[in-house]
Amino acid sequence: MNPIFIVCLLIYSVLLPITCHAQTAYVWEDEHGIVHFSDFAQSPHAQLITLSVDDHLAPEPQFSEAIPIDDPLPSKTSQPSRSELPALALQIISPLDQQTIRDNQGRIKVVVELSHPLTTHQHLQLMLNNQAYGAPNTQNYWELKNIDRGEHRLMIQAIENGKVIASTKSVTVYLHRAARH
Repeated sequence: MNPIFIVCLLIYSVLLPITCHAQTAYVWEDEHGIVHFSDFAQSPHAQLITLSVDDHLAPEPQFSEAIPIDDPLPSKTSQPSRSELPALALQIISPLDQQTIRDNQGRIKVVVELSHPLTTHQHLQLMLNNQAYGAPNTQNYWELKNIDRGEHRLMIQAIENGKVIASTKSVTVYLHRAARH
């Protein structure tokens, strides 16, 4: 490297902290009452102010003693134990048994009613023609898409830890779609 460049860099690195430590600024108010700040005087009425960088440390954090709580409130997220809940009951409320559905895209909307909310390890599985349709989930609504026309049997099973704990009665629907020519 060039020795002159190294010497200039060394001088600059020594002088930079000195120039950064304290700076001067000018402040003045114009004829409209607006206060201006600048690093050079732009008005004969400008006042010189010196800015310095102070090495103030943040104060030590102060902690107060913890106040014990007498009776904790029940958590909204906590669920009652399985023994406190009645047995889960399911009922398909849409579509109705023996209902005819006319939809050219082959959509069937299924809604199930539950006697109480599912617990942590419970899921619902939709059965279409005695075959699982999709993965088990916790929602009580399905929209089946592109289902072939004809007769279909729907049933919902409640599953807990891989075991069926409740199921709906089977509902038969008849899907009508326009024929493709």
